[in-house]
Amino acid sequence: MQSRPRRAARGDRAGAGGGPADGRGRRAAARFWLHVPTHYSPDRPVPLVLAFHGGNGTGLRMQAGSGLSRLADQEGFLVAYPQGLRQPEDGGRTGWDPSGPLDPYAHGIDDGLFVSDVLNAIQAGYCVDPRRIAATGISNGGSMTGYLACVLAGRIAAFMPVEGVFFQIPTGCHPVHPAAILDVHVPTDPVAPYAGVPSRGSPDYYALAIPAWLHSWALRDGCRAGPEMDSPSPWVTVLRWTECPGSVAVTGYRLAFGGHSWFRALGALTGDKLILRFLAAHPLTRPVPHWSPRQAALVPALTAPRIAVASLRQFDVPTARAEPFDITAGPDGSMWFTEFRADKIGRISPSGKITEYQVPTPGAEPYQITIGPDRSVWFTEYNSASIGRVTPSGRVTQIKLPHPSGGGAGIASGPGAAVWVSDPVSFVDRINPAGRLTRTKLPAGGFPFAIAATRTGEVFLNEGTGYFEYSRVLLRLRLGSAIAPALTLPDDRSNIDALAAGPHGAVWFTDFGTSQIGELLPSGRLRLFPSKAPYAGLSDITSGPDHAMWFTEQAGLVGRITSGGSTSELALPKPGSNPNGIAKGPAGTIWVTETGTGKIARITLRQSR
Repeated sequence: MQSRPRRAARGDRAGAGGGPADGRGRRAAARFWLHVPTHYSPDRPVPLVLAFHGGNGTGLRMQAGSGLSRLADQEGFLVAYPQGLRQPEDGGRTGWDPSGPLDPYAHGIDDGLFVSDVLNAIQAGYCVDPRRIAATGISNGGSMTGYLACVLAGRIAAFMPVEGVFFQIPTGCHPVHPAAILDVHVPTDPVAPYAGVPSRGSPDYYALAIPAWLHSWALRDGCRAGPEMDSPSPWVTVLRWTECPGSVAVTGYRLAFGGHSWFRALGALTGDKLILRFLAAHPLTRPVPHWSPRQAALVPALTAPRIAVASLRQFDVPTARAEPFDITAGPDGSMWFTEFRADKIGRISPSGKITEYQVPTPGAEPYQITIGPDRSVWFTEYNSASIGRVTPSGRVTQIKLPHPSGGGAGIASGPGAAVWVSDPVSFVDRINPAGRLTRTKLPAGGFPFAIAATRTGEVFLNEGTGYFEYSRVLLRLRLGSAIAPALTLPDDRSNIDALAAGPHGAVWFTDFGTSQIGELLPSGRLRLFPSKAPYAGLSDITSGPDHAMWFTEQAGLVGRITSGGSTSELALPKPGSNPNGIAKGPAGTIWVTETGTGKIARITLRQSR
């Protein structure tokens, strides 16, 4: 869906899994190039490296740019350069699907099965050392390398992604053997963000930050020590997890400078030599009897003082795998929330009783939600160009957005007794209680996403500016006037993904890309507060009942920040909870959607005496 920037944000994986299939979830007409070293002998087993090109690339360009064939002639190993297929709906770009065949973008194509077939073909014709097979790749090829660690760890010894992004896999990651992982990444990469991709953009297509992804592999492998940090040179920082089963290890190289490209040098090593050295140090060992991957998600340790609360209670959403996403306070003392995957709107009473209401359009994926000036609850739909409305009695209706539309994203009640909606194809829509809609065009043709209205009658929205929803720009709209820039954040890694009105007419935001909470005062003064848990995935933000702002972090934390910048945290007890929406409720409560575990959390604050 190229018209929707939230999904087009996966641009690095363009063309992933594209091309015709043969009806069995397999590729058709796939191919690879194999470089055989100059002095190859069929009587001596040699290592094999699989090298995956990036999005819109080719195997031959990967050969030319990586230096692996030249090193193969020197050191005597085989190199295979698989070729990704074309994706017609993505402009014919080539690439890989690094989330498996159940990813809707894969159209049933199984690139993991294709790689297994490539291995079969090479091992049938050449003398390959089965203990020394490695996979590496750049960009979308790096993402593919990370996926292969989940599905082919029993055949491939070492996995070395470069500048990859690691999206969630619909079926989860279930390796049959501990995997040796070496990741290489530049934190300032503008295409493959080191901080990951926010689940606020879509609960199905988010990606962990690189340190979190490495830590998940250390947990999955069963490594008992680390991370240890080392800086062998001013431009390289190394994270290592050790005491892993067999000969595996988990390592991350963080480069101080560079871009979205294959790394040429790493201290005294070139990229190709680092790969070969890592493979030599971590051959495939015999399967450990009865080994199975450990749970990769743990309840995160607090890095700030613990929030003092009276109680924390969780309620299961009745529909399995509903993916509760956003939440708001309703007019009747209940909380209302969207169920992204179930196509339902939920209502939960203060005591925890949940009622669900079906959205009329199948596959609409109800998204963000707000209480309207008419006491109805209004919501956007991720997969349709409609805005939904639910009356207090539970009657659901829809309002079609005019063409062109990318479908609503953020939604908020605002000035003029109206609901305001950001439309990612450069519009802001204002809908009054009677359903009348008026549109405002963004002057620069940007992609608005989050939206919030302050008590002073101003509407703020962020403007996406590139890959993976990067958003450094805040825009301001006053009723009866044009949209104007309000703020451009100085760090080009910034990625604003949620806005909320705060006390005294200020607007607060979460900056996912730099792990900061921001406050923009009516005077135009900006204050930034670094998160105590960097790369934990700052998500939604709301004004609380205690004159503080509350926010979620997709690693599993709920945070609280005062106007003075003092931060405290609360860890949700269920691993993999992926807290997303957050809203103030009645009687001194904070409510949170747990998209990953299908729960609604109610946090009751201590009453001050």
